[in-house]
Amino acid sequence: MIDDLISVAASSRTGDGFRSLQETTRVVSERVASALGYDRVVVRMLAVADRDANPDAGWSAIIEAGESGIVTAVSELRDREDHAALSASAGIEARAALFAPMIAHGRLLGMLGGFDKQPHEHSPAAVEQFSTAARLAAIALDVASTARRTAESEGSGRVRQEFDRLNEVQSALAALSLESGGDAVHAITELLASSLETSILVWDALGSKTRAYTGDIHFRSRISDLLGARDPAQLRALSPGATLDSATVYPIGRERTLGLLLLDGPTDGSAFTEGVIRYSVGLLAYDLESERADHAARNVSRPSILHALVTGRLSSRQANDVGTFVDATGQPLRIGFLSVDDAVTATAISHRLNFSARARGCLAAAAEKDGVLLMVEDADLPKLRTVLEGLLSFVTQGSWSLGVSEPFVELDGAKAALEQAHIALASAEPHQISFYDEIGPTAALLKYLPLGAVASFVDELLRPLIDYDQQRGGALVDTLGAYLRHKGSLRKAADELYVHSNTIQLRLARVSQLTGIDLHDLRQLGVLSLAFAWRTNGEARSPGPLDSQ
Repeated sequence: MIDDLISVAASSRTGDGFRSLQETTRVVSERVASALGYDRVVVRMLAVADRDANPDAGWSAIIEAGESGIVTAVSELRDREDHAALSASAGIEARAALFAPMIAHGRLLGMLGGFDKQPHEHSPAAVEQFSTAARLAAIALDVASTARRTAESEGSGRVRQEFDRLNEVQSALAALSLESGGDAVHAITELLASSLETSILVWDALGSKTRAYTGDIHFRSRISDLLGARDPAQLRALSPGATLDSATVYPIGRERTLGLLLLDGPTDGSAFTEGVIRYSVGLLAYDLESERADHAARNVSRPSILHALVTGRLSSRQANDVGTFVDATGQPLRIGFLSVDDAVTATAISHRLNFSARARGCLAAAAEKDGVLLMVEDADLPKLRTVLEGLLSFVTQGSWSLGVSEPFVELDGAKAALEQAHIALASAEPHQISFYDEIGPTAALLKYLPLGAVASFVDELLRPLIDYDQQRGGALVDTLGAYLRHKGSLRKAADELYVHSNTIQLRLARVSQLTGIDLHDLRQLGVLSLAFAWRTNGEARSPGPLDSQ
């Protein structure tokens, strides 16, 4: 599919020349429909003459809204008042559609419409693919228009030579825009520097920093210092082709300046150079805008979605709909609650978690006054514990404890999962992770205990044994654990610890002496068993206050 989409950018080319603008629109329509599987794809140019000649043929609020630069998805065209106009533009009885603006070097050329005969929802991936197709279509239409104008003034021979090079670089840039992973801004900068044989720097106007550069380090240092010292408002007012020291400047962005593309030295003014720069600026604008949109999504959308899920106020369908925005559908998940020192720390940790790579396992985080909500991908418990410990060591150096729910798949189960996370948190010591599915039947009791009560209860009962072991090199805690695991069997406990059963009896007598608990009284033994179970569940790999080692 990628090769088919890349071919859209070359729709203006023939074997030995260039197609007319009208012929290019036809080829674009055919190639996009073939690549993405739409029943019909239509290119609508926004030329005034075209609109005046066809006032009712597909002009609607959607097409008018193209100036916004936003892709519009319609799952059922019949629900819209402008259904007739939209169907007329399709030329078929369409039921679902996507509309994407085609923009070249800051100018809206028209709209690309993809139509299907059956109504359906559009996935985020389908919207992204169609948006990419519209960007590639804009290349082809811009090249066709520019080639025609250049041929009229300079002759077809030079046009062919210039645009052979231009088409080659544009195809490479188009391939970069479709590749996943890596730093797209840096990749575009490198290809542009190689094509124009000069040093290139991309300046992030909103962040007031160098975003990417390729070439002479002295150029980067000099221009970065110069840009950093300038008034940001003055930088945003620079026009295409302006000079700054030795650099030629091209603003990135259409409605607002997202950044600046700076080339070391003047340009040669050729159609090739100007075409590559225009297209590169368009791609850079898209990538910088995507970065800002992703920043907003991580800071605002992810916490909002997580809060919406754990409140339990969404239906099953609504929960699945919002879950798609954080890739949280169709896989086992867990909810965690991370207890931290204060609200300021919670906010900072939430921010870092939402910007951490998904490979770290956290899909969303949301700050609350006493901690951080987490939505994490499930794994077997030893692996998940390791992942979460690594994640927390990455985002905080302060005190924390974490309770984690059982796994769930249906997103309307997030509310119950949060309750489980709070229950598990009750048995977690500082710098320890407690999993609900390791607590066992005592989880129902934990539900009604205040957060600090569990730790105090465990410490009061088991501290004498822990102190004894640490001071005398004993193994009372291990012995009690083996005895409880084997349901009071002295022989099995002895086999596990590789000692004689008489040794087990002597150690248990010492346990009874230190704790004041009669191990032959089932009620008293049950209390001790409960404390040991909660302590075991709260243990982490790093030593805590109740660690026997």
